[in-house]
Amino acid sequence: MGNILKRQILIVEDDERMLRALAKVLDDEGAITARASWAADAMAQLSDSRNRFDLIITDLHMPFVKASTILEMIMKRLWEGAKLSATTGQGNRIAPRSLVAPVIVLTGFGNPEVRQDCLRLGAAAFLEKPVDADRLIASVEDVFGSPRTTADRLRAEPDKQIAGLSIRRASPRRSEINN
Repeated sequence: MGNILKRQILIVEDDERMLRALAKVLDDEGAITARASWAADAMAQLSDSRNRFDLIITDLHMPFVKASTILEMIMKRLWEGAKLSATTGQGNRIAPRSLVAPVIVLTGFGNPEVRQDCLRLGAAAFLEKPVDADRLIASVEDVFGSPRTTADRLRAEPDKQIAGLSIRRASPRRSEINN
């Protein structure tokens, strides 16, 4: 729980039941979750300068948005925000590392090609639905335990695939999160 406690996590999911289930799992671990049911809601929250998310978890397939477009939109918005916030009014530099949140992609329609595309676009992890609570928590903890953010990995290896995160087996005490 130490890696998740008080972390601000934006969950982007169009299925209300799934959205509530994901938020409950993360809230129970001590995270502070914000929710978006539509791509436009997510973009508005990412554009709000009062929000500083430590992680974004997004469904890949959202209404009115092509599959990988939601990830592209999020990554673009994160980078735009990092560029705009790179200097404050006082001219003080802010570390880009603190401005670009890693992204975990969830999908019920995954295949190796989709996974590779998401990782190439900068996703820190790729999970297929249904995902059990332990697997979700392990992925989030792995992202927060990682010494480098997605942005750091992209800058260091712009032409290389970003490796997925290791996932531990689900314990019997947690149930699967289904659509």
